[in-house]
Amino acid sequence: MNLALAPYLLAVYLSVSVCWFLVFFTWRRRQTTAAFAFAVLMLFAGLWAALYGLELITPTLEGKLLWFNIKRLFASLLGPSLFVFTLEYTNRRVKYPLLLYGLLLIEPLVSQIVFWTNPQLGWAGTPTLVTEVVSFPLLVYEFSPWFWISIFIAHLLCAVSVMILLAQFTGANDVYRRQLILIVSGIMLPWLGGVLALLGVGNLEYFDVSTFLFPVSGLLIVWGLLRYHFLGLMPVVYSAVFSSIRDGILIVDDDFHIVESNPAALRLLGRKQSALIGQPISQIFTEWDQSVLYGAPANEPQVLELYYEAGGQYRYLEVHGGDIVDGSSLSTGHVLILYDVTDRKLAERSQQFSEDRYRTVFESNTAATLILEEDMTISLANDRFAALSGYARQEIEGKRKWTEFVHEDDLPKMKAYHQARRQRGVPSDVPDEYEFRFINRDGELINVFVSVALIPDSNISIASLIDITDRKLAEQLLQQRADDLEIAVRGEQERSAIILQSVNDAIAVSDLDVKTIFVNRAFSQLTGYSATEVLGKHATFILSGRIPDQTMNAIRKALLNQVVWEGELAFRRKDSTVYDAAVLIAPMRDGLGRLIGYVSSHRDITEAKRMEESRRRFLTNISHELRTPVTNLKLYIDLLQRHINTARQEQYFTILDEQVERLETIIQNTVDILSLEDEQQELTRQPVQWKVLSDSLQVRLQPQALAKNITLRFEPQLAQLPTIVGDAKRITQAVYELIHNALSFTQVGGTVIVSGDVQTEEAKKWLTLSVCDNGPGIAPGEQARIFDRFYRGQQAEAGHIPGTGLGLNMVSLIAQAHNGRLTLKSYLGQGSTFTLWFPLN
Repeated sequence: MNLALAPYLLAVYLSVSVCWFLVFFTWRRRQTTAAFAFAVLMLFAGLWAALYGLELITPTLEGKLLWFNIKRLFASLLGPSLFVFTLEYTNRRVKYPLLLYGLLLIEPLVSQIVFWTNPQLGWAGTPTLVTEVVSFPLLVYEFSPWFWISIFIAHLLCAVSVMILLAQFTGANDVYRRQLILIVSGIMLPWLGGVLALLGVGNLEYFDVSTFLFPVSGLLIVWGLLRYHFLGLMPVVYSAVFSSIRDGILIVDDDFHIVESNPAALRLLGRKQSALIGQPISQIFTEWDQSVLYGAPANEPQVLELYYEAGGQYRYLEVHGGDIVDGSSLSTGHVLILYDVTDRKLAERSQQFSEDRYRTVFESNTAATLILEEDMTISLANDRFAALSGYARQEIEGKRKWTEFVHEDDLPKMKAYHQARRQRGVPSDVPDEYEFRFINRDGELINVFVSVALIPDSNISIASLIDITDRKLAEQLLQQRADDLEIAVRGEQERSAIILQSVNDAIAVSDLDVKTIFVNRAFSQLTGYSATEVLGKHATFILSGRIPDQTMNAIRKALLNQVVWEGELAFRRKDSTVYDAAVLIAPMRDGLGRLIGYVSSHRDITEAKRMEESRRRFLTNISHELRTPVTNLKLYIDLLQRHINTARQEQYFTILDEQVERLETIIQNTVDILSLEDEQQELTRQPVQWKVLSDSLQVRLQPQALAKNITLRFEPQLAQLPTIVGDAKRITQAVYELIHNALSFTQVGGTVIVSGDVQTEEAKKWLTLSVCDNGPGIAPGEQARIFDRFYRGQQAEAGHIPGTGLGLNMVSLIAQAHNGRLTLKSYLGQGSTFTLWFPLN
């Protein structure tokens, strides 16, 4: 094979691969609008490109003509398939689709006849091989008029498709406009490439340029088709919302044949779904008049009232209608909402009964009914009203006013209606029916629908109330779900904010390919990655490293069996810090139980594990610290029992006393920390005498310093420090602990200096006490944890220096109890300085 062909073949077969991948990709989503038509379009484009590749590698004229003639079939079919895709995408209906398809196939069929019979008839032009442009032969036609007719039809179909799409642009929403831009761009790209080739720009006229642009074109269109659809989620949400609405809903097509009904409609009509689906709406409702619903002006409510009698059901129904439109604002059907207004209609008709029958109707009315005097006193109420209000009838009639049951926000409006209704020439804006909030005896709010009318020739009115709380809740639910769906169309981030943003754990949702499609705010806060940085990436990208085989196998087994997996994993934040997390991974299913993705939650347990390690280390240290004196106590008690009258008795008692004191110190430190953490524990506050404190500490600690040949120096300015009010015992304990630690860690011959000062920081004065040594210092990696409880650094562990890791924590708590703090400056090999800060006020 001529190596000069390699780059062209690479481009052509890349085009074939992308086109046929898009065929496979969209075929799996063929239920999405226009996805099937797009798959056919990409199939033809891929065949065109594949056959062009075979044409390029064939050296002879006869071979090239064979592949060229077959290629022309799919090239000719590309324009009609693009036109069909455009019609499906914009939801344009064709009255005679078979006739349209037949017309679209005329040019491809004629072209095939022309090209295959060209050797005999010569209608397609003269084919020749050109070798001067590149180092391999190219097939070139001196085309006949039929070629230009074919080109004109193909470009005409492309132009018409683009104009149809652009016609949707002005009335479309932002999401649909972005989709249109991507699709139009995808159509125009290969079309422009073909135009440039026809115009003879460069050497493009010798190549089939469009085939090289198909992958970019296809990717743009499929992105537009699938980026703004919800695929598996929308049917799930639709099914859940549609089935849960308490009012009856019927979905009808443009010919008013029933195509769907919810369970509430079936109960309301007393029919099975099989008896409804496919039936004309006029056969279900004999009084049906669609002109009332769809002939009214747009600004008037579309309502139709019907009397329904079938299958033992006798109901007055109020039908509200509305159009169902797609993203391009084209009607695809109608939705009918059925309200059972039987109670309301009976309440209205009850006013027509004569006086002798009125009491019977009034008492048996299914609505809560009452009679109001001019001063709003309730003179008569039926049992339904008594049940609604929570009062007995004798507690209401003649004793309570109507206003006692009305929410204060609705009261001014209802009073105005009551007064206006009794004036001559009742204003047209005074409604006979409206909704308000009813307050019962227990103070509960109930949404009610009221119908009010004056009894003729009087100022007495009759009111019928229907509890519409359930209906209002259903309307609110429907509106809320509609709002949620509208927000969801704008992007997954906004949808996730509604669903999961309040969850404290980090939540991530992935699709079946384990690509992240949603993260909540807690995820971003914990990992440092924004939602835009995470979406579309593989869910494992934040793992800190390789997962152990045992854990990986357990996760794979859980995903394969579609069960929940719980365990621990290490994650890496955006700033490269690693943290341990408790992780839960669960399968996510749709309403039919089909797996549609995975949801994972995790929380940072690094601190918990660190505290557990500190607790374990503390138990180890404390048990060791307690074991040593206890062992010594047992040993020397045994020695005393054996040598009770020997000369070494006094030595044994001294050692026993030291071990008891050591035990007491360990226990006292633990008790002190618990006491300092107890917020109810009050400090003993009094003026602190620094000279007394300094002298006391020198007396107690100089022997320890002399034993190690360490210079312990108390600076003279300690005695001149200003007096503060605090717990002198606790402050002495804190300074003692700092000096004791410095003496313990400083090598023989070292120096420990205790000093004091007054410093100003952020316009606030502080008294500081510093203990400075020239010991080994503390490693930078340990300084952040040095004040943690139970923590003992490497120096303590390596030097076998006794202790429990409680001392510095206790000192820090003492400083905090005085509204102060403890700070550290340390350098390896140079020593450490611990400073207590107390506010001067």
